[in-house]
Amino acid sequence: FIKVLSACGRRTDAKKVFDNAVKLGMDGPETAAVKEELAAGAALDVKSRYKNIEMGKLNELFSQQLYLEIVNILVDVPKEGPEYANLHNIKGAAYARLGHYDAAIKSYQAALLCSKKFADAENNLGVAYLEIDNMTAAEKSFKKALAICPFYAEAHNNLGNLNTKLGDLDASLKCFKNALDLDPEYADAYNNLGNVHQKLGMMEDAKVCYKKALKVKPNYANAACNLAFLYRDLNDTQQAEKYYLHTLNLDKQHLTRLMD
Repeated sequence: FIKVLSACGRRTDAKKVFDNAVKLGMDGPETAAVKEELAAGAALDVKSRYKNIEMGKLNELFSQQLYLEIVNILVDVPKEGPEYANLHNIKGAAYARLGHYDAAIKSYQAALLCSKKFADAENNLGVAYLEIDNMTAAEKSFKKALAICPFYAEAHNNLGNLNTKLGDLDASLKCFKNALDLDPEYADAYNNLGNVHQKLGMMEDAKVCYKKALKVKPNYANAACNLAFLYRDLNDTQQAEKYYLHTLNLDKQHLTRLMD
């Protein structure tokens, strides 16, 4: 009866009948075989379910910040097969947005088990390691991403962030410039380069970078906030006030930072 249910695709019902039979003392040479058959059928069901998932739908959920929904949809993604790599990667990104970096790391590692030369997963893994201050692992992941894809502007930028955290500002400058050579419209890289220039006392260069970041991305509150602080440090009250107000118009969450 259990085999008939399984063959008809009613594997959940078959599993319930099997579990009840075991509780009632069912035993014998066929028990292990039936259990194995049910497990194999369940694995097929999982693969079938994920085969038809559209990445476009998941990306739409991600853009709507429905990260927990993504995690729930992808709760038991198979861990073998290159076709599942992107699913593990977006699951990791959802976990990261939720602040669950250990879970994100496991998902990115699962993506890399499915597809070893997956530059996006390596880069995302590096970002997750950076969030938990595992600098050695982060550097290894960013460099692996760049070995797979040397023209990966985001990985160059993230390696620059790592070097900034480590205090190696010369290496940071090189990384951010590499990112901008590859993508001249990369607002984050302009902003990060501005931060390094400011740390080095190169105020005019920092100002140029922050303004380029805002030109590329006019609603970039972080760059506007950095300009406000820069003009404050240069005793240019008028420009500082201008960018304070501009920052608050873009994102009032920066108020605490501006009040410091």
